[in-house]
Amino acid sequence: MPTLDFTVTKHPMLSLGNAPASHGKYTGPSSYVTGGDALSALNLKLGSITGVFFSLARNVGGTIYGLDYDGGTGKILWYVLDTGSEVANATDLSGFSARFFAIGT
Repeated sequence: MPTLDFTVTKHPMLSLGNAPASHGKYTGPSSYVTGGDALSALNLKLGSITGVFFSLARNVGGTIYGLDYDGGTGKILWYVLDTGSEVANATDLSGFSARFFAIGT
């Protein structure tokens, strides 16, 4: 399994109600695996994950992808916006990054 590249900021006072939250930047993998990147609460500095929300991911060339967290599988999926299709297996996404906001326990 590839190592996830997360830059996470967790503020002790950042919360949503009683739920702690974290935010930061996620950089794509050098070789995307069909079905998505596995994400754990430890990656986000949380006890568990309630939800993760991503900005669009853009590279310096202006290409844009959409990201979605699937709570059922615990994976981050990348999508081609024009078609709605999942990004092809083995696509190099290391030049793309997105901001995220995560809520958990």
